[in-house]
Order: sequence, then structure tokens, then C-alpha cells
Amino acid sequence: MIYSTLLQQALDNAGNTHEVSDVIEMVAEERAFMFPLRKSVIVCDLMRCPNENIWRYWLAAGDLQELRDAEGPITEMAKDRYGIRRSMIFGRPGWRKIFAPTYKETHRVLLRTLD
Repeated sequence: MIYSTLLQQALDNAGNTHEVSDVIEMVAEERAFMFPLRKSVIVCDLMRCPNENIWRYWLAAGDLQELRDAEGPITEMAKDRYGIRRSMIFGRPGWRKIFAPTYKETHRVLLRTLD
């Protein structure tokens, strides 16, 4: 797959919780949504909560400007298709700079690694 290197980069940055093959399987089963771009790739999923659906940007790698430019159209598509009222970016702290002021930091994630 042409985007496997980019997906692996994104997974490396996300702690390798999944393999590339897991992501491809999730996309095939429509549990995740992949957006291949010219020099980048974005993977999202839909968080189905009791009171609303939230569009989550889960994995992304490639050209930062291309990723930024793609966020708006992808979010609008999710709004039209799934009725979302909010989207969130699950990522490292640097993404905050890239997407401010459109996205506001609302939480911090604390991760504990067990031996």
C-alpha cells in the first residue's frame, strides 16, 4: 500500500497501539476512515456517544500544510454525513499550534506505562 509508510510514521508517534494492517482492517470495516492526500494521510473515527457523535482525528502524517488544509473539508463532510457538532484531534502537543485557534485544548491525557 502506498500510504503504509505514512501510516507507520503516524502509528510510531501514537505509541504503536496498532499495526498498519489493523488500521487497514478498521477502514475496510468502516470503523475508521482514511483520507489519502497527495503527500499525506489522515485517519479518523466516529466516537458514538449517548448524546452526540464526535469526529476524532486519530492518525495523521505527511505535509503539515496539506493536513491543515484538509481538516476543514473532512470535518464538513463528517458534519453532513454523521451529524457531528464537534470534532477533536487526538495527538501530540505540537498539533495544538497547527490548529489554533480553530481547536481549543480542553483536556490533557496522562499515560502510565506498566512494567
